[in-house]
Amino acid sequence: MPWIYLSHVMSDRTPLYGGTGQISIRQERSEASRSVSSHLSMPGHVGTHIDAPKHFDERGKTLDQFPADFWISHRSMLIDVIVEPGEILELEKVGSQLQSIPHDCDLLLLRTGAEKWRKFDPEVYTKKGPGVGPGIAKWLRRNRRIKFLGLDFISVSSFSHREIGRAAHRELLSTNEEGLPPILPIEDMNLENLKAAPSLAIISPLLFENADGAPVMVLGEVNP
Repeated sequence: MPWIYLSHVMSDRTPLYGGTGQISIRQERSEASRSVSSHLSMPGHVGTHIDAPKHFDERGKTLDQFPADFWISHRSMLIDVIVEPGEILELEKVGSQLQSIPHDCDLLLLRTGAEKWRKFDPEVYTKKGPGVGPGIAKWLRRNRRIKFLGLDFISVSSFSHREIGRAAHRELLSTNEEGLPPILPIEDMNLENLKAAPSLAIISPLLFENADGAPVMVLGEVNP
């Protein structure tokens, strides 16, 4: 079966959360060897990227502390739900769909249609995007054993409702009293052309020491 990219290609036009920050990608040619070398400078949470527990929990793991086989998804599910700019996805809106998630699902993809703003209205995408409510985060962590939550918008946290977003991040990532494993959000994913949930997915973050988050390449195996 063919494989497709579920992550966006990085460029100096990649939208940034809240419209702040900077990406620099430049190429230099060596006159001596005639080779070309690329130089990249960017925040860790940019483009299609993944958050580590350390992002919101000082005691949490960094990306480089997970074993290699953690980054393979064997059972994913795709949920479609339409949102408006700045809307917070609440449990009441998607509760029935969440109930249908198989108990062996390890990657949940939420497709909201917000990805269209990425290209056609970056101002809305970066500053008025949707967010995930803490209720959804809490329900998923306590009722399923999902490793990854994939989103087609720029962050779990809507820039218009940042305190709600922080609470949702903490529900997903922070160490809790039950000792439940965290759910790592994959933000700013490329889900627009996905016909169905991939049968297998590889989530491959840029690994560096003490990474609280990093750009990630996501590959999905799909039925033709």
